[in-house]
Order: sequence, then C-alpha cells, then structure tokens
Amino acid sequence: MTEVSVHLPKQFTRCMASALHRLLSRVPPGTTVDLDFSGVRDCQDLALLLLARDVIAGTGHFVFHGLTHHLVTLLGYLGVEALPAIEAETN
Repeated sequence: MTEVSVHLPKQFTRCMASALHRLLSRVPPGTTVDLDFSGVRDCQDLALLLLARDVIAGTGHFVFHGLTHHLVTLLGYLGVEALPAIEAETN
C-alpha cells in the first residue's frame, strides 16, 4: 500500500491547500495520506474547507496528527464525519 506523508507549515493557507489538492489528485486510490498539523499555528477557514472537500471525496485514507480540538470541530462542521476513524490527535 502506498503512503504519502505531509508535514504542513506554520500557516495552512488557501494556496497550501490548493497545492495539497494537486498532490492528492496524483496519488493512487486507497493511498494512506498522513497529514501532520503539529506545526500549524494559523489555519485559514478556506484552506480547511478545501481540505475537507478532498477528505470527503474519499480518494485515500487520511490520518491526521496534531489537530487541535477546534480544528477537529471545524472539520466536523464541514462534513468530515469519520473523525474518530481518522485517528485525530487533539491538543
């Protein structure tokens, strides 16, 4: 099985989410996508919306690390329903 690991920068912006989307569009279906939010200190709402769109599309199995409780809540509001299955680590 293929795995892609992405350590997100201090600021998760719309541009970064768009770059991540381009990366995800090139990975094979069923790929494990490991997203490390531990260094993110500023997360734009639009960037999170764009990421939620990719998670909901279900092109891979997403594993989140370093999500704050607030980001977990926002992802839930945006329709990412399987948060416990995503192995989110909350701070």
